[in-house]
Amino acid sequence: MGTGHAHEAIRPSDVRLTPEDIKKDLTTEQYRLYKLIWSRFLACQMALVVSLLPTIMLSGFLFDLRSVPTAIAVIGHVLPATYYMELMKSLFLAGTTGPLVIKDCAILGAYAVFFVFLSLRVTKKGVA
Repeated sequence: MGTGHAHEAIRPSDVRLTPEDIKKDLTTEQYRLYKLIWSRFLACQMALVVSLLPTIMLSGFLFDLRSVPTAIAVIGHVLPATYYMELMKSLFLAGTTGPLVIKDCAILGAYAVFFVFLSLRVTKKGVA
């Protein structure tokens, strides 16, 4: 195992064992380290549930956005994943290479530019 994969070994062996459950069996340092590892692992898992799952559900991947209530369709059309799904459907299923592909690519490009500049602004880094 190379050094790039060392982080894969740092995770709780059983996430059901909370730090408080095993505190009596650990030294103070071991408890603090396990609590840090356990909470970071849980945060990573929850980030997927909170961000990725709704994006997939609202992107039109599982069901057509034309058949959902208007409020959900509006939320779905704010997500970049919706345009990606439309692009993939039109390319692979319909074989379309026309204006719809260009429209979806332009929207995805605009999202990319927006998020790059937003990340530069938030992290206060400049473009070299």
